[in-house]
Amino acid sequence: MIDEFPSGVSINEYGFVSCDHSAETAIRRMIQRNNIAIVVRQCLTCGSNLGAIAKGSPEVLRLATIDPFDETISDDWRMQCQLYRETKQQREQEIRHKAYSDYINSPAWLRKRAMVLDRAGDVCEGCGVNRPVHVHHLTYAHLGDELLWELKAVCRRCHQKCHPDKDL
Repeated sequence: MIDEFPSGVSINEYGFVSCDHSAETAIRRMIQRNNIAIVVRQCLTCGSNLGAIAKGSPEVLRLATIDPFDETISDDWRMQCQLYRETKQQREQEIRHKAYSDYINSPAWLRKRAMVLDRAGDVCEGCGVNRPVHVHHLTYAHLGDELLWELKAVCRRCHQKCHPDKDL
């Protein structure tokens, strides 16, 4: 799990990760599509090509050898960013599930649930036949402050139709 990135790396409110290339860089040899070799500066954090450098510049002439451009850095960077996004999404989902679970076990929910079941009488609001045993949210937009019409009293079979991927 990734909780922190190196300095110069930021995560915006939407979970997009960006590198400001302020960390370590290296001078690398890059072969262009036309098979001409150029010298570039590569960010060693994200693998980006930061631009060409003149082959005759003092910093290039000081080097005995120039390593080839390393594509694996950007591959690793993309994998690291994806792992971060997945981890962040998983943490957010766990927080939502905990909040939902806490609410469903609260006295406020139990009162609201009883009101919905009472409103339906002994008839499922889904099939109109069976006895309701569940209260189904039509939306979670107002979770914790639902309007009664956003909740339906349903039998087990109808609730299962609403959530075919869950074992109710």
